[in-house]
Amino acid sequence: MNRPAWQALWRLLAGAAVVLAAGCAHHSDRTAADAGSPASVAAPESPPRSAGERAASAALAQLGAPYRFGGLDPAGFDCSGLVRYAYRDAGVELPRATRDQRKSVPLLETGSALQPGDLLFYWRTPKRKELHVALYVGGGDFVHAPSSGRAVRKDRLDDRHWRALFLEARRVTGASARVASSEDVPSSRQRQQEINP
Repeated sequence: MNRPAWQALWRLLAGAAVVLAAGCAHHSDRTAADAGSPASVAAPESPPRSAGERAASAALAQLGAPYRFGGLDPAGFDCSGLVRYAYRDAGVELPRATRDQRKSVPLLETGSALQPGDLLFYWRTPKRKELHVALYVGGGDFVHAPSSGRAVRKDRLDDRHWRALFLEARRVTGASARVASSEDVPSSRQRQQEINP
């Protein structure tokens, strides 16, 4: 490119920079009186999440935590300990044992759509003697602490194994659980006593 072409290009770029700088420095004509107008109001926040959604998030955060019989915390969970932990994190107190969780939480009507936080009860084995509980997290997935030697994991509702062992779904409601207060959260010593009385 010859010298006159470079100079023309330089003037064009310099002019564009001046125009852009002027646009950035432009002051708004809005006044303080306009501050309450709809154009200045922030977008509404998303509605508060339900306890079930918060419990589902808490359970998902524990993926990979080890299984431990009687476990109630991230050091190790059993199935009902994970569900109790997740709901306690969401501010709701549930019973400790799977059978007590099943008794205290209302049955979901047949045909009802699952929601995050719903409790899913399964038979642990085809012999149908022991119960297993999991937490539905949405999208056809549930989180649970399956068994000794395994970690907290996510599985699919439509998995053939779990579909064959499915018993029922239950939904935690205000009537089925109470809100946990800071006094309800046991110390690690109290948790140990719950496990080893």
